[in-house]
Amino acid sequence: IAAPSPVSYLRLGPHHWSCGYDAVGVQNREAAIRICPSPDKNPETRGNAFNIEIRSTDATASPYLAIGAMIRAGLEGIRGKLPAPTMIDEDPADMTDARRAELGINELPGSLGAALDAFHADTVATGWFTPTMVEAYTAVKRLEAATYEASTPEHMCERYGHAY
Repeated sequence: IAAPSPVSYLRLGPHHWSCGYDAVGVQNREAAIRICPSPDKNPETRGNAFNIEIRSTDATASPYLAIGAMIRAGLEGIRGKLPAPTMIDEDPADMTDARRAELGINELPGSLGAALDAFHADTVATGWFTPTMVEAYTAVKRLEAATYEASTPEHMCERYGHAY
């Protein structure tokens, strides 16, 4: 939903200053969710403002679907009383597998096809949409992935550059 095109995965990945893992961090450019404190110089008001960057999404996403899914995910966490993720200040790619597992950090899918497989396997996320919407969306996106499967990054960027 947030990275819905084959070209999205040229950007996503470890050491790209985008994200390759489902981590949360303050001022961490490798985290999927980056919390940025306000540049306010006043120490009394500085802690009252911050920005949140969702680094895994891009311009090829439908803002309605992406933001809707993010809100639903947050509500699922609140309703389920799930613990907040651990804030990290290091690059998850530089952690050991054991450390990532300890923190509950998982690698994000590396392709649109893998992301669609993960979406279909997640009954909570697919439950936010009607079955018809899930089927139609994934059919269109699987066709898009197949269309560009043998394309070079340059060709994909050129084609998507014209569309976006």
